[in-house]
Amino acid sequence: MTLSNGSFFFIQDSIIQNEQIFNNDEITYNKLSEIYEKSEIKDAEISALRLLSFSSHSESKLRIKLVKKEFSKKSIDRVIEKLIDYGYLNDTDYAKNWLILRIKNRPESKTHFFYGLLKQGIHRDIADKILKEYITYKVEIDCAERVVKKLIRYKDLSLNELKKKLYSKGFKLNIINEVLKQK
Repeated sequence: MTLSNGSFFFIQDSIIQNEQIFNNDEITYNKLSEIYEKSEIKDAEISALRLLSFSSHSESKLRIKLVKKEFSKKSIDRVIEKLIDYGYLNDTDYAKNWLILRIKNRPESKTHFFYGLLKQGIHRDIADKILKEYITYKVEIDCAERVVKKLIRYKDLSLNELKKKLYSKGFKLNIINEVLKQK
């Protein structure tokens, strides 16, 4: 859209059609602001959907990416709300999927998983709930055993060194003792 002073900005075609804007139409400042806001929201929505088409995101991570693209807080809030309503953005589902993949591909302690979820922008309450649901004593033992296998694959470590390594990776002493009892 080109203004009378020669400046211009881009507007989504759908907004031009919905607002029934024609060449040489006189538009008030308030109407122009409204059109610009609608256009920015549409741009933010397109950008968010494009990001989500590549990979899932937590609400927090998606919000950060949209801020980096310089969308207004108001536009971001509206888009996030819309995506949540449509079911395209769900922190609980995101946290479950993230945790399942991490358990399978990168075993860690429950503590490390917790901080990993927080780093992904997942709220503490959701992280606690998901960990209680998926990280049982048996799962944590399995993760610790897999970490030990990985550690001893490349280096001959004493039991004391293994204990220190597991402890530094966030495993609790009862888990460490149970795993190393078998070695």
